[in-house]
Amino acid sequence: MVVTFIGEMTKKSLGATSVALFNREYNLAEYISFGPSTQCNKCQQYRHPTEHYTNDGHTCTVCAQHHPTHEHPCAIGNCKAGHSCTHPPIRYTNCQQPHKASDRNCSTYIKIMMALRRDNATAADTTMTA
Repeated sequence: MVVTFIGEMTKKSLGATSVALFNREYNLAEYISFGPSTQCNKCQQYRHPTEHYTNDGHTCTVCAQHHPTHEHPCAIGNCKAGHSCTHPPIRYTNCQQPHKASDRNCSTYIKIMMALRRDNATAADTTMTA
């Protein structure tokens, strides 16, 4: 069940961790909006936010190896490393192509966005004909 409080209310501002409704007690949780194009910053996969990632491991945005992006090493001496590194090997774990996970020209990202546009157009057509 989703109950929305209007305004700037949070669990902290309510001073509660649960709410009683319909003779039952429900735990409160922060609402985290996400969709098919939401990309997790830990595993680099789409369709879930970082907050919903349950595994311990990380996948680097730059090289697709198993370490957090901020720990990405670079052999080039004056490179800042981490997310700003542009030196090989650069690889994205979803498509195995030589680009960063944040690249919006990625075929995986483009397919997701095209599917969303198609779904939205279909929903609009259905609404107009109903």
